Amino acid sequence: GRRADALAELRRAAAVMADELGLGLGDALTELERALLTGRTEILRASVPSAPSAPVTAPAVLPAPFADSGATRVGLPTPLADAEAALVVPSAVSAPSAPSSESAESAATAATAATAVGLPAPFTDSGPAPVGPPVPFADSVAAVVVDRPAEELFVGRDGELRALAEVARAARRGGGVVLVTGEAGAGKSALLGRYRLWLREQGWTVVVGRCPEFDGAPSAWAWVEALGALAREVPPARPEELAVLLREPESTAGPTQSEATAGRFRMHRAFAAWLRDAASRAPLAVLLEDLHRADAETLALVEAAAAVTGVPLLTVAGYRPTEVGEHLLKTLAQLAPAAPHRITLGGLTPEETATLVDAVCGAPVDPATVTALAERTGGNPFYVLESARLLADEGALVAVSEVPQGVRDVLRRRLALLPAAARSVVQLTAVLGLEAEVALLVDAAEADEEQVLEGLDAALAAGLLAEPGPGRVRFVHALVRDTVYADLSGARRSRLHARVARLLRHHRPAELAALAHHFAHSGSAADAPLAVDYALRAAEAAERRYAHDVAVTLIQQAIDTHTATTGDDAPPDRLIELLVRLLGAQVRTGATDTARRTRQRAVELAEQADRGDLVAAVYGVWTEPAAWRSRLEGRYDRTALARLERLAADPGLDGPTRARVLQALVDAVAAEDPPRALEAARDQLALARADGGPSLMAAALMTSARLLPHETRTGTRPSLTAELRDLAHAHDLPAYRWVCENLDAMTAAARNDPAAVQRHTAEGLVLARRYRMVWAQGLSAATSAMLATVAGRFEAAEAAYGEADALLQQVGAHHATGVRALALINIRLVQDRAAEIEPVVRAVYESAGAPVAVVRALVLARLGRLDEALAVPVSPEPLQDHLYGLELDFRAQLAVLHRDRDSAAALLGHLLPLRDQLAGAAGAVYASRPLAHALADLQRLLGEDRAAAEGYALAERTAHAWGSAHLAANAGRAAADLAEARARRRTFAT
Repeated sequence: GRRADALAELRRAAAVMADELGLGLGDALTELERALLTGRTEILRASVPSAPSAPVTAPAVLPAPFADSGATRVGLPTPLADAEAALVVPSAVSAPSAPSSESAESAATAATAATAVGLPAPFTDSGPAPVGPPVPFADSVAAVVVDRPAEELFVGRDGELRALAEVARAARRGGGVVLVTGEAGAGKSALLGRYRLWLREQGWTVVVGRCPEFDGAPSAWAWVEALGALAREVPPARPEELAVLLREPESTAGPTQSEATAGRFRMHRAFAAWLRDAASRAPLAVLLEDLHRADAETLALVEAAAAVTGVPLLTVAGYRPTEVGEHLLKTLAQLAPAAPHRITLGGLTPEETATLVDAVCGAPVDPATVTALAERTGGNPFYVLESARLLADEGALVAVSEVPQGVRDVLRRRLALLPAAARSVVQLTAVLGLEAEVALLVDAAEADEEQVLEGLDAALAAGLLAEPGPGRVRFVHALVRDTVYADLSGARRSRLHARVARLLRHHRPAELAALAHHFAHSGSAADAPLAVDYALRAAEAAERRYAHDVAVTLIQQAIDTHTATTGDDAPPDRLIELLVRLLGAQVRTGATDTARRTRQRAVELAEQADRGDLVAAVYGVWTEPAAWRSRLEGRYDRTALARLERLAADPGLDGPTRARVLQALVDAVAAEDPPRALEAARDQLALARADGGPSLMAAALMTSARLLPHETRTGTRPSLTAELRDLAHAHDLPAYRWVCENLDAMTAAARNDPAAVQRHTAEGLVLARRYRMVWAQGLSAATSAMLATVAGRFEAAEAAYGEADALLQQVGAHHATGVRALALINIRLVQDRAAEIEPVVRAVYESAGAPVAVVRALVLARLGRLDEALAVPVSPEPLQDHLYGLELDFRAQLAVLHRDRDSAAALLGHLLPLRDQLAGAAGAVYASRPLAHALADLQRLLGEDRAAAEGYALAERTAHAWGSAHLAANAGRAAADLAEARARRRTFAT
């Protein structure tokens, strides 16, 4: 009697067929639609087979009307949830099929039978379930008995299912996050499949995305899959901002870092608004499988979805805990404050294992055999299932005694039982991936269509493949696919990849990542140019989805393919071009350490070919915001420096290219030759103003505003920062907006305004998080750590430096190594705990050498090992980098400990102009004590007591300006000690 519902379902099916398969309804379904509209019941009855007249009463199992719904054993005197695990036979198809009247009537009959033996009928959230397809799980479950088809089984997980139901009920009030974990084969997908069906029964809109378990899939694919389904239900309000997630990006050049940062923010904002709107209309659940395989952008969108609160949006993700990578680890940390509900799937109980084995074998199996299988498999459902199938095929002796324990060996044994045609088609499917189109298999196979179909039938009957939808096959588990693929010989694997690549090129030219993958693995030098081309095009598509980490992988794949198939005497132009592409992608991910190595390699190749134009092109790639050059990297390479000087003076370079080269030159000489850096920065700014391009202009303003040392830039920096801020706002350049906040924080620090430092750092952190600039988050965390150090909150400071270090390490920033180590050294020196850090300082000095010689000498001197300290070769002049103020303080302490009046006198010229500042604070990363305190110590050593007294007073005022009680107390004690010494001298004189 639900004709409207039936018509709606039929039309939804028509939309899916048209959108995804390009097919119409066909004659039969068109006639069915006409019958629904006209109420011609004779056609409707003819279209649906009638139900059997009576249920079967054998201890068999009900075929599920939905993909994952099912039944339980018979004759239980109490609700099954309290007594025994449910045994269900879901279809292997991943998407639910419509229930037939046969299954509906069978369920109704079973419910009646259950009532007759005293069992309660199935319950939903609100009460008894209506007659029809049973809900996938409920508070209590009726026993149902009918014949079992040869389909995949589902056993147990009652507690997990009830917990998921409770989470869904709570999520109706404001959303939630669920994380389902378990080893391979633990049943995560099966559990989520049943949950999906139950949610739909409860009125939820459910969309599913799967992170591909194979290489060659497009970036952010899980969300592309899920959102494609959501768009058919609830179209987004701003589809143009979500275009990269709703369809394959157009073939245009990848965005710059600034464009990518801004575009990604707009996409995330539209994404969150869409989910909020959809969940406001009806409860929305997003189920994501295999999150351990997710790329960074997929995970970023998971975080964005989890941040949508106040509406019934439930985000559910499954992953293998043993395969958690760096990106997923970060996402789990981001999700932690939301207190996600966590469900861990362990092995089946012995009773559940027996249930599953009995069901597969079709008869009870002796307890000894079941116990042996349970011990071998650890209760892993997939392992139990495969072992039980082997048991059914070859008997207990083979299943328990002769086959090694590994499930891969069990799978190999079952694969060996297939006919040759079936093995061939399974091997071809494994090369295509976890899932494949039947039509593609038929075209790619060397056998005729009938042989391929017979082979598929055999593999399906053996339970190695399933049919997730019309015209598609899928391995029942990634372990099956991995086992088949790994067992292929190299020669066969290459031939199959080559065959698939050529076929895809003809039939699926838009599947760029898959084409790149198959051509790269074809093993043919003739295919290498195609592999490179498709990898680069796939990288561009990934960058348009802001999946820069995927782009890096694809471009590196292109480079590996190119270098493997070209000789050493090949022209370097193509390789340099590829390295330049890689360099740009690495910069956009924030991986400045690897980017520097890539740039060095490209420059060396161009130099070897005597191609100055290529050298300039390489240096011109990197003009986006990046942090300082760490002194732990050592001095800039003299050869590279000379090369930059030649390029900067080359009249043949156009203005924009020369401006970019000058920026690289400033970065190279900023600490070692500040006057030359200033001159080059001025030239760069003049060229940028002449060109007028916003990105070039922003880079030039940033370069001039960040000249070293920071302590001396408080006069000229504010005007440059103000101009940069206006430009960044006008042209939507988020990275440069963060730079402005960072520059203003440094200026405020040099002016002893900690409140302004805190404000600019907080505003910068908002930008960094909003636009997901991890490197900027790391530097903002370092500034917060510096403020905690000055305030005397040393434990909090160490924790914040640890956070900064982790964030910078996460993106591979070149200055990441050493941030926490240098911070710890500084904190321990401030705490007068030098002995604790001596081993650390020794190790850093042995690694970095001269740049940290002052720290090494100071720690030794503070420990009373003055002769060893004197033996450390310290350069006569301080390095004017971002640690300049800190080094001045350290050198002053060292001079006092050695009673070195010559060094003390030399330092006065550096300290006097900066005596109002806190040592190191102008760099907004580290700080020790007021430079006035260091200056006063030197003046006292030189006998300038009056000046020293004034210096200690200034140091105390500076400390109070920063709210630093311990630094103020130190200055006060030093002033008192000086006053006492002067009083003693006056007494002695009289």
